[in-house]
Amino acid sequence: MEVELLGVIAQPKLDRCAQLKRRLDAASSLVKSGRPLTLGSFSKRCRDPKNEYFPQLAVDGDAGFVVTCDHVLLSLKPVGRTLIVMPVQFLAATPIS
Repeated sequence: MEVELLGVIAQPKLDRCAQLKRRLDAASSLVKSGRPLTLGSFSKRCRDPKNEYFPQLAVDGDAGFVVTCDHVLLSLKPVGRTLIVMPVQFLAATPIS
């Protein structure tokens, strides 16, 4: 999971969302505070099947945020108690330790 997260977070297309160092710091903080999770049953929340597991992870993990630049996911907000926000919104609202 860590390798995938770091690979995704380092993609140059995300430079428009936040600087690389800031993204890597946030990812590192998430990895340190994360926990394994088993998904429950899927319910159709997203019209893009490739993104369907994100809202389900948010619900099953009782997540505070889903951080994305994907407009399809952003259109879902909120999912349960989870806010779906752009990286710049998340970084502004969350202190990085």
